[in-house]
This record gives sequence, structure tokens and C-alpha cells, in this order.
Amino acid sequence: MGLHLLAVAVVASCLLMGLWQLGVYDSKHVDTASSRVQAKPVSLTSVWGPDDPFDDRLLGKPVAVRGTFSGKQFLIQRGRHRRWVVAPLRVAGTHSLLLVVRGWTTASRPSLPTGSVAFRAVLQPGESSTDPSESDGAHGVYSALSIPQLANVVDGDLYSGYAVTADARVTAGLTPVEPASPEVSWTVGLRNLAYALQWWIFGLFAVFMWWRMATDAVAIDAVAEESIETPSVT
Repeated sequence: MGLHLLAVAVVASCLLMGLWQLGVYDSKHVDTASSRVQAKPVSLTSVWGPDDPFDDRLLGKPVAVRGTFSGKQFLIQRGRHRRWVVAPLRVAGTHSLLLVVRGWTTASRPSLPTGSVAFRAVLQPGESSTDPSESDGAHGVYSALSIPQLANVVDGDLYSGYAVTADARVTAGLTPVEPASPEVSWTVGLRNLAYALQWWIFGLFAVFMWWRMATDAVAIDAVAEESIETPSVT
């Protein structure tokens, strides 16, 4: 009975310690993502060029953007009756356009801000192209914010991703769009994940040792009973 109780206590402790370390691992991911979102914005042109691809380091990155809105706005379908208002911004110091998500709408497209505008935004990757039949290009309505698709209908080169902003100077009364949380590499907090696996391996080893000791004890008892029941021959 003592062996069984000890095994239960050891396995339960290993399980709880592993879950605790896994919780620390998850917390580090949440904290890292939160720190990226709340980080001080850096100049867009200092971290991303018009001809550069959109990579993981840019996802969810806060940037300071300056430029002039020009060209026509687009609507990106988001559900049956909701859409994003997207406008091209000619980034200051470049000849390229950055698509900026201004906010939610049901139908209207508020007028674009005039003159040079500076605002804070969060970078996001372009979306996959969809069936062209699902879009209504004649009315500027598209089913996805696809950079290659929209590059065919804007007057200028596009950055390979887009920006989401909640700045009132850009949203103009629209409900701001909440940007997707930045992805965090699974290697963040890897040591805690390794500790969790280590504790669970200890628990499995404890189960094995309990099984081995219990089996040996049963075998010894069986041999002892057999020796008692079998009379000795003189």
C-alpha cells in the first residue's frame, strides 16, 4: 500500500510540475506578443522597403507611417454585410503605395484625408487570392485583401503587405479594425517547454518503476506461497 501511495504522489507531482512549466511557456508567448503590439513604433521606411518581401519579423509590427492618400478606395468583403475600407497611401520618400485599412463599414466610403498624414499603424501580410468571380471590381469590392490582385487596379507599385490603423485622422469615424495578434516562434520559452517534457518523462519513469517493483513483489509472494504449499522431500 505504501508503494502505491508513493507512486501516486510522485506521478501527480510530476504531472502538476509539467503543467506549471507548460503554463509558463504559454505565458511567455502571450507576453512576447503583447510587448510587440505595445512596442514603440519605428519608421516604416527604416524596417521595410517597397520591394522587400513581407517576412515574420514584420507581422504585427507597430510602425510610424507618413504619406499622402491617393487613388480610389476599395471595399474588402468581411461577412455578408460588413466590409473593410482600404485606401492606398503613397509613402513619403518612396514612389510606392501602401494599402491602409481604415475601418469597418456597411456600404459608405468616407472621404480620404487630404495632404500629408502621419499616423501609427500595425503591419499585416497580404491575403491569398480568391476566385475572381467572388469580387466586384467594377464597384471596387473584393473578397480578399490580395496584394497581387489589387496591384492590377492601382496606379503604382504596392508594398507586399498592408497596414491597419486606429488613428482618428485616418479612420474618419469608422470603427477601427483590430489587427491580428503577431505570431510568436515556438522557440520562445523553449527551456520551459523542455522542463515540462522532462517532468512528464520523470512521471512515466515513476510509473515504470512502480510497475517493476509491484511485479517483483507479486513474484516474490508467489514463490513464497509455492514453497509453503509444496512439502519438502527427505
